[in-house]
Amino acid sequence: MPLDEHQIAQRFAALAPEARQGFLARLRDAGLNFTELPIVPAARDGRLPLSYGQRGLWLTWRLDPDSAAYHMGGVLRIDGALDAAALASSLDALRARHEVLRTVYPADDDGEPWQQILPAAPQP
Repeated sequence: MPLDEHQIAQRFAALAPEARQGFLARLRDAGLNFTELPIVPAARDGRLPLSYGQRGLWLTWRLDPDSAAYHMGGVLRIDGALDAAALASSLDALRARHEVLRTVYPADDDGEPWQQILPAAPQP
């Protein structure tokens, strides 16, 4: 029985880095484009390690926690009446959809950071 796109993406995610090159070649031979496969969510059991990029940002913050180097300021001017309930609902939906907006990086007793994804919950 042929594999569906989700099963192919799951198998790819489970491969060791050195085995991925051959897998990509076999996909091309089968006429499949890897960039069109679905994203497989990471397992949520246990502690999630930081990615290379997250670790770099975490280390930079540890070296200078008061730095504003990664703050991106901006202003949005909206004319008219504000529908506070619609704004709150929109922000809650955004947080629910994007885990990164509710992820914190605590460190264990040895100082090793990990990702803790907080539950999606309405915020005032």
